[in-house]
Amino acid sequence: MSISFAAALAGTVLAAVGTGLAIRLCARKPRTDMVAWVIALAGLTVALAAQAEGYRRGFVPTTFRATQLGAALIAPLALAWGMAEVAAKGLVARFAARLLLAGLFVVAGVILATDVLSSQPFSQKWPAARDHFEFLPRGLLDLVAVAVAATVLLALATTALRSRRDPAWRAALIAVALASVAALATQGLQIALPANTAYPALTLFAAVAAWLAAGRAARGSVSR
Repeated sequence: MSISFAAALAGTVLAAVGTGLAIRLCARKPRTDMVAWVIALAGLTVALAAQAEGYRRGFVPTTFRATQLGAALIAPLALAWGMAEVAAKGLVARFAARLLLAGLFVVAGVILATDVLSSQPFSQKWPAARDHFEFLPRGLLDLVAVAVAATVLLALATTALRSRRDPAWRAALIAVALASVAALATQGLQIALPANTAYPALTLFAAVAAWLAAGRAARGSVSR
């Protein structure tokens, strides 16, 4: 049993537990931001499960795509959606964020799931997106990164300014900050890390931060 497989397997179990707890929170407080946290955690759970299978038997196109769809597309866009729902005060802003993020998800999801992969062979090592995706899906992942970064900056700035005037926004600021950490951690999976074990560890870190964001968001609300 490799260390990478053990880390991914443990991460899968913990992320699955976090998803279940987030679903419980969502049932108690059925809001759109809570749904977003659940989707983000589910995406990270799928990604960790695919990583565990890849580190055990060797990655194949199916586990590679599951890892990328879960951790590089579903999780960061769901986290961005949750941040937008928490930070936006008006219905128009939230609707615009939903429309843009949903459109990006549909287009990128179809391309990442169906586009022909490169001839680079798979192994039990981490399959980097830059080695196996062609130009279009790589470009879409870059666009996802830009959308996530922009959402992080806008949501942090908005909630920070409002929390200075209204203490009720402090819980929202903490939730956005934690979700920002989770979203940026998912983007770290696209860079070269020093060891295979770093990838499941970073994915699990994103899941923990996402769960903490969900818990913080569930504790408080502000008037819209």
